[in-house]
Amino acid sequence: MEDEGDIKESIIPFVPNELNFGIFKISNEKESLSAFQLGVRYSKAKLKGVFAKEFKLFSVAIAEEINFEKMPLVGEYLKDYSIPAIELVYVSQKKKHSLMNS
Repeated sequence: MEDEGDIKESIIPFVPNELNFGIFKISNEKESLSAFQLGVRYSKAKLKGVFAKEFKLFSVAIAEEINFEKMPLVGEYLKDYSIPAIELVYVSQKKKHSLMNS
């Protein structure tokens, strides 16, 4: 049987530091948009998704600074430069169909 400490150490990397969600509804006289948003932040990464009938957005970010100091050959020349974060975003949108185009 595993020790409680072993189980805790196995689970901790998967437990987020922050978890948030929301349901949004934006409308005017002509259109209405409802969306569900879910965000998770870990110590070195964050994930976010926004899902609606009309579109989907998903992003993954590395929330830790990336520096070039330890790169072979060029590290000593680039030691003053870094990238604060990297975020990849994917968006998909459904085509709107209207009766006029049918």
